[in-house]
Amino acid sequence: MRMNVRDVVEQGLAEGMFAGAVVHVSRGGHEVLHEAFGQAELTPRRRPMTVDAVFDVASLTKVMATLPAVLRSIQLGRLELDRPVLRNITIQHLLTHTSGLPAWKPLYLWAQGRAAYLDRIKAERLDYETGVQSVYSDLGLILLGFVLEDIWQKPLADLTRDLVFAPLGMENTGYLEAGKDAVATEVGNGIERRMCLDYATPCEIAEFPWRTETICGEVHDCNCHYGLQGVSGHAGLFSTAADTARYLQMWAEEGQDFLAPELIRLATTSQTDTTPPGLTRGLGWEVGAWAGEAFLPEAFGHTGFTGTSMWYDRTSRTAVVALTNRVHLTPAANLSTWRRSLHRAAFT
Repeated sequence: MRMNVRDVVEQGLAEGMFAGAVVHVSRGGHEVLHEAFGQAELTPRRRPMTVDAVFDVASLTKVMATLPAVLRSIQLGRLELDRPVLRNITIQHLLTHTSGLPAWKPLYLWAQGRAAYLDRIKAERLDYETGVQSVYSDLGLILLGFVLEDIWQKPLADLTRDLVFAPLGMENTGYLEAGKDAVATEVGNGIERRMCLDYATPCEIAEFPWRTETICGEVHDCNCHYGLQGVSGHAGLFSTAADTARYLQMWAEEGQDFLAPELIRLATTSQTDTTPPGLTRGLGWEVGAWAGEAFLPEAFGHTGFTGTSMWYDRTSRTAVVALTNRVHLTPAANLSTWRRSLHRAAFT
């Protein structure tokens, strides 16, 4: 028997995929589901999830803050896709993750602040020739955040508010504005601490002042928190399911009066032929989605490490926002299989 969306979410809770979730589904621009499930926090206090809960959306920052700010800058004549940023790396290379920059490094172990981060990124050796592969890179989006600050001469938090969130009526979205009642993420930063083992000495890792408390209202990502004071092009954004759905609907409606249809098309259709089938990139967005065993070529979306995702399928005209807290007192579960089930229930 095929499960509906609620069944899939309840199964994820029962299997310990996440402590709680808020899911928003719309079809043809009409809301069909907006519900909270489970717990926003389990320790040190237990709090039930609510539909207006504020989440650390992690890498959804890339497509909710940095991408639209870049596209708006292009639309307003401040930026071009073929503008060189570093060596022969262009804005388009950074948005399509074809720059050659490493996927991730714990730069915060050795650098704090924008200037130090920029120096470290400039000094990085490329992992592959620019334009030859598509490898998802946090470093590339950190760099894009710096580019935006340079061209607008404003902090990233301010320019994304002015260019993106305020015009779209996203009143509960922004950097550094979550408060202690935000949905809890990890207890401490054990996940990233283990990730550092491939990049730093045991002494460097042991001496670092890691957080050990339950993280609420502070960004979970360590490059953003420790290195960049909570604001970055790759992470740091907080939002609600309703605001995220409102943002996704703008894309579903071909930009409304916010982005030109041509920019929408470039961002949501494949701009790479360097990745395996089904894993292509537009500008910022991943193009295509799995719904059970079926592949939906007309879909686009993105995920975030804390357990967040949003996807839109043009064929069924359905949008799905699923915000979870998968790193709170649960293993860092791979949600790919669960998301396939969710998309099958929503899209097919």
